[in-house]
Amino acid sequence: MTSFWNVSQFASGIFLICGASILWWLHTRESNERRILVLNAISTRVRANHDDIAAEFRFDPILDTARGQLMNPGEVA
Repeated sequence: MTSFWNVSQFASGIFLICGASILWWLHTRESNERRILVLNAISTRVRANHDDIAAEFRFDPILDTARGQLMNPGEVA
């Protein structure tokens, strides 16, 4: 009976470590995607501030979008 408990505790530890590593991997992947989006928005904003016409047209939808949903132009004004 003792060996059964030792094996079950060992297996539980392995499953716990594997689960934590998978959750950590998912968290860092999502955070890296957000960081890339933020860096792209910042660089587009800087180019738009320096009178780059193409950057201004790319930056306009970024301003109109709030948390993934298109804002109503009447509410913005």
